[in-house]
Amino acid sequence: MTESLMNWTKKRSLAILWISSLSMLFLTSCYQKALVLTAEGKQVQLFHHPEEYPQCIFIDDFRAMTLTGRNNSYQQALIKIKNKVAVYQGNRLKIHTSDTDDLVTTITGEGYRCPLTPDGRIQDISTDAKYQTTQ
Repeated sequence: MTESLMNWTKKRSLAILWISSLSMLFLTSCYQKALVLTAEGKQVQLFHHPEEYPQCIFIDDFRAMTLTGRNNSYQQALIKIKNKVAVYQGNRLKIHTSDTDDLVTTITGEGYRCPLTPDGRIQDISTDAKYQTTQ
C-alpha cells in the first residue's frame, strides 16, 4: 500500500508540474508588449494609388499580425507594419487587407521607397529639374 501511495504522489506531482508548465506557456504566448513606432516608422505614410507615382520603387509585400484584441489591435498592427517597411528604407505603404477578430489583427500591404521633397511630399518627376532630360 505504501508503494501505491508513493506512485500516486509522484503522478500527482508530475500532473501539477505539467499543468503549471502549460499554464505558463499559454500566458506567455498571449502576452505581447506594447509596440513603439520608431523614428523611421514615423516617416512611413499611407498612400492609395502607387501607380500614380512611377518614381516610387516597390520594395516588397509586408504583413503584420498582433494579438492584442479588438480594442487597439489595428493601431498595434499598423505600428508593426510601418516599422517593418522602414527597416527596408521604405517611406510609403499601401494597405491591401486589414482583418480583425476577437484576438488577432492582420494587416497586409506593399512597401515603397519614394523620392521626397524636403517637406516630406513625394517628388514630382514631371516638374523636378533633376529628372528633366535635355531636348
